[in-house]
Amino acid sequence: MKKAVVMLGHGSRAVVGEANDIIIEIAQQVKDVLQQDIFEVAYMNPKSGRQNLGEAIDKVMAQGVEKIIIAPLFITNGMHIRYDIPEEIEEAKKKYPNVEIVFARIIGADPVLAKLMADRVTEVL
Repeated sequence: MKKAVVMLGHGSRAVVGEANDIIIEIAQQVKDVLQQDIFEVAYMNPKSGRQNLGEAIDKVMAQGVEKIIIAPLFITNGMHIRYDIPEEIEEAKKKYPNVEIVFARIIGADPVLAKLMADRVTEVL
């Protein structure tokens, strides 16, 4: 089965890029770990000037995928996670009914994230 990953970040309205480039850096690291060839980055904030979820899905569909994993780079279960993204996924499922589209869990209160934050605090103690 040909699969794609779409990493989805919130994005910033800072179109200049720096605020949005970190999502690309993290996505590249994830892509390298997964060794996933078909991998796109998308942004929820339309003011980011970057590719949105629908555009990313269209792009991977053009490569003949049968399954799309939407990977949210979100810590909390806010409005985008609960409402906006599921609505966009439902639209994509209607547009591409023969493709499996799944939504991975948010990062959440993960011990790895807590350890990273503790390390950052320790650096300046």
